[in-house]
Amino acid sequence: MNDYILLYISGDTPLKYRTPVNGWKPVMTKPASTRLTLLGSMEATYGRGGLKIWMGRIRCRVSPETGFGSPDDLEAVLMHRGSVVFVDHNNVSHTVHITGGVEEHTFTPGRYNANNPVDYNVQMTEAI
Repeated sequence: MNDYILLYISGDTPLKYRTPVNGWKPVMTKPASTRLTLLGSMEATYGRGGLKIWMGRIRCRVSPETGFGSPDDLEAVLMHRGSVVFVDHNNVSHTVHITGGVEEHTFTPGRYNANNPVDYNVQMTEAI
């Protein structure tokens, strides 16, 4: 099991990003619609397929190690309007979309301090 994930736009160079392993357990959902009838019972309708959603924190450094991405590299992937490739801690590849907001946290003043780690809270969604 790796202590990093790979995240990249198809056709680009895969870059590594550090993440806490325990923060990346996916949640699976299925499309469903429920309603309460006039007689007091519930009706449910289910669609095909479903979604697998990962939410977690990604850490990168302004001056990354070889093979790892910088905050600018990560932001390019996170702001991409289309699918991206996510390789999880177990080397399993997923085609995902970055969904929801992306929240940035820096640890020291001055984002571009060479030793400054930058964390991003991210949500990724895969159709299953």
